[in-house]
Amino acid sequence: MNQYPHGLTGRKIAIGQMEMGRPVQYLWDKLGSWQPPYRLTGVFHLNQISPRNRFFDSHAGMVAQAMVSGDKRYRGVAPKARLYSTAMGPLAENLQPQQCLAGQFVSRQDGGNLRAVNLSYGESLERDTRGNPLLDGNALLTLCLDWLTQQQNLLFVVAGNQGTGGIAIPTDNYNGITVAYTVQSPDRQGRYDRMAFTNLSRQPEGMGKRIVEREINQGGRRGVSLVAPGSDFYLYDIKGQVEWVSGSSFAAPLVTGTVALLQEFGDRQLLTNPNSSRWNLNVRRPLVMKAVLLNSAVKIRNAGLGTEYTLYSSKNRDWLGTEAYRDPTLPLDLEMGAGQLNARRALEQFQSGAHGPEENYLPRSPGTTEKYNRAKPSVTPYPNPLKEENLPTSPLCGKDPFNCWTPMAINNMTWGKVFRACP
Repeated sequence: MNQYPHGLTGRKIAIGQMEMGRPVQYLWDKLGSWQPPYRLTGVFHLNQISPRNRFFDSHAGMVAQAMVSGDKRYRGVAPKARLYSTAMGPLAENLQPQQCLAGQFVSRQDGGNLRAVNLSYGESLERDTRGNPLLDGNALLTLCLDWLTQQQNLLFVVAGNQGTGGIAIPTDNYNGITVAYTVQSPDRQGRYDRMAFTNLSRQPEGMGKRIVEREINQGGRRGVSLVAPGSDFYLYDIKGQVEWVSGSSFAAPLVTGTVALLQEFGDRQLLTNPNSSRWNLNVRRPLVMKAVLLNSAVKIRNAGLGTEYTLYSSKNRDWLGTEAYRDPTLPLDLEMGAGQLNARRALEQFQSGAHGPEENYLPRSPGTTEKYNRAKPSVTPYPNPLKEENLPTSPLCGKDPFNCWTPMAINNMTWGKVFRACP
């Protein structure tokens, strides 16, 4: 997608990054003569400009490289995107209120025009101040991200839980995308078609049953929306040395970078088709991006759709063997979500523009469309966002403001939260 004929590089698209630390900013931080292979638009600590030579770490720099690196060998997904990065600082000094403040601050950068924010970190349930913390979507940080999605019109991409626990919050969000990671196939031919065993989003069984049970979302909700490659990456640390890394922390930025590419394409269409009914400002809505990415995900090998591999779970089951395939009330698999990220298919779906429920245009070849008639689906309509009861309200009002929300439902599947006014 970076190359001809698309030439999508994320140019002029603003994205954000929230981490415990932040990437090194060349000429701002003094780390010898090494120049990082990326350019940051802004670096912050919580809600202020970051001081020099403080709060940076290798992990944040590697995540930034996966999104915006311009290095010829290890190129990022959207090398010309505008990246704003904020650091939380030491965990002992910053709890969920401070992290929520940092998220609100970074979401207002670039004139409030950020399209997506990457979170390759998380909070443990042990640090949650609630009496009996569960992954029910009611943690302060989770509710803050869901509220910011509605208020600032941007998509949060969250790295999925993995290991022996520890980054469970905010993987229980409603409005964002939670990303697990895949590993290469056994033949090592570059196909990422196996779910990593360390993802804590599988069936609770075996030796780690007690840990996995606690780290799964409550109410039957799936903790994984999408999966992406996240192993065997070679990235630079803060000393300029190449490191071999793996984890969901490096799968999430691939999704965030893909959002930047799709948003660049959407902005092109708005510029070249100002009077078209197919292209309007709805292309910037976070739930539009979420729907496009999830609908275009890879599940089963299909040469007609251009998918050259089948995605397998950590137990070597394909999509046809999942509970989500057998049960029509489950839109996502517990371990694989909707499938694996496929940026090319997402662009093919997105490039046809907006259409009504009674029409469906599928691109036959670049620049052409073909019409297919279909029956009108029975879909519960979205709540009108202009009605007073559906307007988002600041989480600072009332004694318990973050519980003032109502789910948006389509075909009995919860897609997100719409915040109501506080009582």
